[in-house]
Amino acid sequence: MRGEAIKGHATAQCLHFPKGYAYVAPDRILPTMPAQEASIAGFPTDVVAIVLDGKLRVAPAPLAESVAPEPGLSLLHVAYPADHRFMPWAHTGCHLLRRDPELPLWHTDCDTYPGSSGGPLFVATDGTPRLAAIMIGGEPDFNIALPISEWLELTRNATCP
Repeated sequence: MRGEAIKGHATAQCLHFPKGYAYVAPDRILPTMPAQEASIAGFPTDVVAIVLDGKLRVAPAPLAESVAPEPGLSLLHVAYPADHRFMPWAHTGCHLLRRDPELPLWHTDCDTYPGSSGGPLFVATDGTPRLAAIMIGGEPDFNIALPISEWLELTRNATCP
């Protein structure tokens, strides 16, 4: 979607979850936005690959399979936040602050808003934006992303049972 223009449409044919996936219920369910509170323990598997029933007219983003996750890495975060549901918003020039010391997560200074979860984080390699992570949550001082290294295997299977 971009405003009223539909750039592509498909239906989910099946879902692929990562190994070790376990549903972690939020601490509370809110009937409206803002964001729900959920345990960070479930964040490393908070991803799913959706196999579509057909190709989209929009080409998939290339993957940043060998990005070096060093503090200061320049990122681009794109999302359809709750306050702009039909227009993609981008935060250019945000950065990887650090890797989480205990979990395979990135802490970033990328601006986000409720509804931005699942939004891609890109790095530029040779001038080409490549998908490096997805936004999965936020804290008061940083936002949390799941790097592609944790879910790359999900991109390899486009078949459904």
